[in-house]
Amino acid sequence: MKKLIVFVFCLFSFFTKSQIEDPTTWSFDIEELGDGSYNLLANVKIDKGWHIYSQYQNPGSFIISTSFYFKNIDGIKFIDSEAEKVDFLDGFKVFFSEDNPIEKFVPVQDEIARYFEDNASFSQEVEVQEDITQIDAIYEFMVCDDQQCLPPVMVDITFPLNKKNTSRDVECFNNYRRNIKGLNLLNGEIENGEFDYVPQSTINNNRITTKDYFEAIELSKKYNKPILVVFTGMACVNCRKLENQIWSDPEVNKLISKYILAQLYVDVRKEVPEHKIDECYADGRWKKSKIINTTGKQWSTLQTLTFGKNTQPLHIILKPSEDPNYDEELLKDENGNYLQPKSYRDANNVDVYKNWLKQGLNDFN
Repeated sequence: MKKLIVFVFCLFSFFTKSQIEDPTTWSFDIEELGDGSYNLLANVKIDKGWHIYSQYQNPGSFIISTSFYFKNIDGIKFIDSEAEKVDFLDGFKVFFSEDNPIEKFVPVQDEIARYFEDNASFSQEVEVQEDITQIDAIYEFMVCDDQQCLPPVMVDITFPLNKKNTSRDVECFNNYRRNIKGLNLLNGEIENGEFDYVPQSTINNNRITTKDYFEAIELSKKYNKPILVVFTGMACVNCRKLENQIWSDPEVNKLISKYILAQLYVDVRKEVPEHKIDECYADGRWKKSKIINTTGKQWSTLQTLTFGKNTQPLHIILKPSEDPNYDEELLKDENGNYLQPKSYRDANNVDVYKNWLKQGLNDFN
């Protein structure tokens, strides 16, 4: 029995100084069984205090289960389970064999969750035709701790069935990194592109709200208002706490109405035209391909690549930039210092949050 080591995707911190949480390390192997049969193996190590979910969750659950997808299954026979057609990927979902998960009732989710801590293993036996030299797949997962969930991630993987060179051309630049004037990040310049958006704005009691970042930019220009960008999530416990404890204050609520409110949910699975971007390390080496096919993945990618964080909530006050070298720019305080983004820890105080909004409005006006 021969084991072929395939890839090790080390999902460690991309921008360490930007506080990106990355608590999983995935590895993928192939076990050759002979006569055209292989075991596809996936293993993940999970940092202490974090967990990922089983492939099997309750129907209707908002939990994003670990999943494996295949776009082309011609000449491949799955032994452990049958391939199920999925429309949103124009491909097939295949359930792998997995370890026994922890099963526990989670009050905030109001359901029994099935999840893994420390590590987990998944496997699928396949039989392939002789002319097939590699199997291309996609894995998806969401990682959480007791207080928060990181945005779901969907990543390309390749299982080569021989030692064929699988090198590829890499394009490290992509359209999800905005160039924000005043943002304190030690990241290099990156190209920016044009974005299309579907109007999603509503006007209620003089508050203009949208769920699209790029529409917020256009609304800011139209109504001459600054923008309050909020990266949030349906499964984000701290997001609900902040909304209930801070936004419920009457004066805070009134101040928010003077902004264009862009609420960007990183875990919503509303479909968008599927496209793929390359993510690279700082030295230009390819890290992974990321498939973007939902609005949630759009906003989580924009948050990570632009603001250097992938935890929610994250609140930013900004405006379209008048400087042609930038896309947008942060608002300033009375001393001319740029008002930096606020996480839950920084925003969880009514007076501090209120003063932050006031300073932004004074700068804009």
